[in-house]
Amino acid sequence: MRAPTVETDAAAAWKWVQQQPIRFAPGDHFDYCQTNYTLIQRVLNTIEGRALDAPLAGEQLRLAGMAHTYYGDANDMIPNKVPTYRWSLPGPFVNGYSGAAPGTPRTMQEASERFLPFRRASSGLNSTAIDMANWLIAVERGSLLTAAARETMWTPVSFTDGRSGQWGMGWEVFARGSHRAVGMTGGGRAAVFYYPEDDVGIVILTNLAGSFPEDMVDKIASLYAPDLPLAGVPALRIALEQQGYDHAEAAAAAIKTRNPGLVWPESELNDWGYRLLSTGRAHDAVPLFAFIATQFPKSANAHDSLAQAYHVIGDIAASAREYRRVLELDPGNVSAKRHLAEFADR
Repeated sequence: MRAPTVETDAAAAWKWVQQQPIRFAPGDHFDYCQTNYTLIQRVLNTIEGRALDAPLAGEQLRLAGMAHTYYGDANDMIPNKVPTYRWSLPGPFVNGYSGAAPGTPRTMQEASERFLPFRRASSGLNSTAIDMANWLIAVERGSLLTAAARETMWTPVSFTDGRSGQWGMGWEVFARGSHRAVGMTGGGRAAVFYYPEDDVGIVILTNLAGSFPEDMVDKIASLYAPDLPLAGVPALRIALEQQGYDHAEAAAAAIKTRNPGLVWPESELNDWGYRLLSTGRAHDAVPLFAFIATQFPKSANAHDSLAQAYHVIGDIAASAREYRRVLELDPGNVSAKRHLAEFADR
């Protein structure tokens, strides 16, 4: 959920956040949210005696020599900043996702964004590829953190039931065979990743929201790190973009044959599926989510994602089937109950 005044009234937005109920017990599962970054910003600024909405990265920018990095949004004059654009997708829309047929025309529009200072721990940073590369070098060389602190930051936090999470401290951590990729993304248009075992960093900054450069990072990294194993999700992504998403099961089986010890990561696959949904590629998302559901048949979340994708492309019968499966696995699932009730009223 998004605070209704997040772009216009910081005090009201923070008050709204504090009134929201706790959604789940700590460590139970992961749900992307920027609220905790604002909380960290307020805590650290209180300790340092600064204004609650003061930015936190000033010292890092100085130590890393990032002379061309600035905070701001569409209301600020930022040297050499280019406008941000996004695709305007065609309808019909279901739960905010476009269900238009493949090939339906779309238009590009300029985006105007507001990032009030109280959000500057999670958004509103404008940089260059060179500055971000210098920052990665500073992280790797220990100019900002000790080696021990860096490894702690890059260690995935486990859930209370023992499942391994996908996030360390502010960084996503992905297995790439015996190697790792650690990094972060922003706004669907920027990706900064480092491969510790290969000593390779990749920075991709674009001004097209929804371009999701994280989906090309591994392939670019492999050009500079020939020993980087492109198995698992990177290999599947390359195969499906070449062969078509309807070949998900066969392509995955071929990859598994070449890499018999491969363990498919549910969260990473699921995130990829939602990136497809959010860019108007629902017809590609369906076979990917179907593959995830076959790999994780007891995951209510996997079946819920597949149900959403079927709903977006208008296959109500298949969506209802998957929502019923969700309720078998998670009887208290409110979303599944609501959708099934909506389908029954049609």
